[in-house]
Amino acid sequence: MKSRARLQAALLLLGLAMAAPVWSATWLPLMDLPQHLAAIAVLHRHGDAATLFPTHFALALGTTQYLAYYLAVDALAYLLPLEVANRVVLTLAVAAFPLAARALLRALGRDERLAVFAAPLAWSPQLLLGFLNYEAALPLLLWTLARSARIADAPGSRREAAGLGALGLALFYTHLLAYLFALCGAALLGLRGGTREGTLGERLRASPKALAWLGAGFTPSLIALGVWLARTPASDPGQASGGVGATVRPQWATTGDLLARLPSQLLDLYPDGSGHLLLAALAACALWAAWPDPARAPDAKATRGAGALAGLAAGALVAYLVLPESYGWVWPFCERFAVVAALFLPMLARPLPGWRGRAPLAAAAVVALATSWTAVRHFRAFSAEADGFGELLARAAPAKKLVALVSDRGSPEVRFSPFLHFGSYYQARSGGIATFSFADFPQSPIRYLDADRPPRLPPRWEWTPERFRPDAEGRYYDYGLVRGPVDPFARATGWRLATREGRWLLYERTP
Repeated sequence: MKSRARLQAALLLLGLAMAAPVWSATWLPLMDLPQHLAAIAVLHRHGDAATLFPTHFALALGTTQYLAYYLAVDALAYLLPLEVANRVVLTLAVAAFPLAARALLRALGRDERLAVFAAPLAWSPQLLLGFLNYEAALPLLLWTLARSARIADAPGSRREAAGLGALGLALFYTHLLAYLFALCGAALLGLRGGTREGTLGERLRASPKALAWLGAGFTPSLIALGVWLARTPASDPGQASGGVGATVRPQWATTGDLLARLPSQLLDLYPDGSGHLLLAALAACALWAAWPDPARAPDAKATRGAGALAGLAAGALVAYLVLPESYGWVWPFCERFAVVAALFLPMLARPLPGWRGRAPLAAAAVVALATSWTAVRHFRAFSAEADGFGELLARAAPAKKLVALVSDRGSPEVRFSPFLHFGSYYQARSGGIATFSFADFPQSPIRYLDADRPPRLPPRWEWTPERFRPDAEGRYYDYGLVRGPVDPFARATGWRLATREGRWLLYERTP
């Protein structure tokens, strides 16, 4: 028991160390983060007459299942500033990766120390893209599968079924894709009759009872899924960006392209290639931990849970290879399953006894800490690149309307387009309206009211700011925020340059 307590404490400390980048910089390079903060600000201050929120937004909590993360931050924001509350919840999500992995390993009868391999995977491209809901869903997915494995092994406990019911609801209201994978994973565990020993026939005979109890556990979330499907507009991806000119066609990448890109879905966050080195080191540690010893006699413990884990990993890889890359407003789609497969695969290892087994695990912990420090270093450099942005925002009057035209979206410090949504910080901090906004997307918990909503713009216009016309759509806005060479306001009549900070320009509409 003492060794298990020490392992739990060590994994908790490792998880908290992995969350250090969340607190390392003023501005985090998580692409969609400002959009999430803007939506949570509307939820939190919707009745505040000092903002534009009551008159310009409606809450749409009944038509979305992106609620758990938002509501957790919203509740904590009554005690802390909203952006600090978000960092606390994100810290909990990142720190939970090794703890949730340990729960699944324990339920499957595997070596619980292998949870160390889950820690660095918290910092995948999915988090750098700012997919906070998905990040928070992955530990919940592992905990849900752990509870499902226990029920499949020993069906009949109402307490276990109730716990699965709570986890299923939390997972459903965090992210749909992770929830659907959990349903498939639980079905696999139930069909196998859990991880119990015995012939295939014996396990199959046990599966009806296991499936029945798993179904009972998932019943509350399945009801929530049915209600959501009946009410949500998300079944029509053409509604993205207000539905102006949207076409909906699934887009697939070739299998060869997906296989070639598979390593880039894991830890590849930086243009300098440091993520590839970290991934190579982590993979080497996993192979080291899995290296067989011919002198070691096989036993039942070696194979316990291995089939279930292999099935879960194979399912994630199949989802990665066969699902579309994008579908309407949903992007990326199949790529999200690469990190899921990577979470399961190291769990198949069987470390050797003594120091030979501890050495690769210790090396993996060192790689995890190096992953965290690498993120801290790049995040600090990115934040320095964004210096002055807060001062610029503070010069804009609160509760006004701002449009952001960001043509210089990238950074030499991180991949993707971390500056793309920075304009949404104005909505989060000042109680105004910021465009581009996720409020026009069907999965948003907020909607624009039609009475005085922003102009409807073509899908993905935020990637082509040169299409914006200050003398047309611009008449709705009080401020124009510009970063990059595309500056429609520079020669527009009725606009003046209010302030400049670094590469940011803030224009104000004149009377």
